[in-house]
Amino acid sequence: MLKKYVWSLALLAGTVSAKSTWDQFRDPVDGKLDVSEWALENAHGFLLFPALITDPAIGNGGLLGAIFFHETEEQKEERRRTNTATTISPSVSGIVGGGTNNGTQFFGAFHSGNWLNDGIRYEGGIFQGLINIDFYGAGDPVKMTADGFLTQHDLDIRIANSNWFVNGGYKLSGGDLNFEGVGKTESRDAAFSYGLLYESLDNQFSPNNGIKARVKVSEHGSYAGGDHDFTRFNSYINAYQTLSDKWRVSGRVVATAVSEGAPAWELPFIDIRGIPAMRYQGEQVASAEVELAYALNKRWELIGFTGAGSAYNQGQDSELQTIYGGGFRHLIARQLGLKWGIDIAQHKNDTAVYLQFGSAW
Repeated sequence: MLKKYVWSLALLAGTVSAKSTWDQFRDPVDGKLDVSEWALENAHGFLLFPALITDPAIGNGGLLGAIFFHETEEQKEERRRTNTATTISPSVSGIVGGGTNNGTQFFGAFHSGNWLNDGIRYEGGIFQGLINIDFYGAGDPVKMTADGFLTQHDLDIRIANSNWFVNGGYKLSGGDLNFEGVGKTESRDAAFSYGLLYESLDNQFSPNNGIKARVKVSEHGSYAGGDHDFTRFNSYINAYQTLSDKWRVSGRVVATAVSEGAPAWELPFIDIRGIPAMRYQGEQVASAEVELAYALNKRWELIGFTGAGSAYNQGQDSELQTIYGGGFRHLIARQLGLKWGIDIAQHKNDTAVYLQFGSAW
């Protein structure tokens, strides 16, 4: 999906429609580079694409993925008739694998689907990986290697015809954890979850207007298949608002907490652009981000953002961590409403670069 100046153009494996290859990469509305028809009109094919990994927590590297879009006949007919971005996103399946220069490697498969005219939504997948990361739970960083698997499944069911959904889910992860200079342990974590979702977004990939808010409680324990008994509370709200033809603002607020019994490596951490994963962990974590976008034209946007977060443990002081940064977005699939771009974020003396597809959240 991806601009030729950054990645090579996506390659297709499968059935190709009667149009020429180059025509499928041109939007019939403005004639610009666009992968909507390439992805959606090849119903028996999938997109192969390379991607960059530039995460300060695990290093630099790349991945290769294959994504397949599943449109219903009703969705396809509506999209062709209106020639506009879909309001109900097509289901997506994919496989992915990759690695970084610190020895991290992973692969897995996933599916995101909706049924009954978006009345039921499902997201889930299974992944295997060897992850090398600095662990700060004891204060000074310790190199941690996690060699294991993760499978997670979530189901949202719409309440009548409202914007409200009820949620249920299951998560299972396990494997070996090796802390350099400390020792090795085997861990297994499992949880059943439940909660509520409110969602009024105008697009699932790159929203311009609307709200997505979730409250979720996860009950971890031996009854679910894990080694540790504790409760995790997650909540967030993402809000998007178009101010004018040129300006758009968005924001995110997150609050996460765990009860007693959670092992150190399961504690929540500040998760915002610019801060490495698992760098600041605590029993209670809160963060917020604000992003402002300026449209150069209908395809390109410049963005600026700032954010802050704090991780708190009982009896310890909590230091506020702040970030700022900027980047751009490019509408690469108009009929999907999908944008991609690059963000550069600054935290203290560290700089991080992120390749984004859709919203940063």
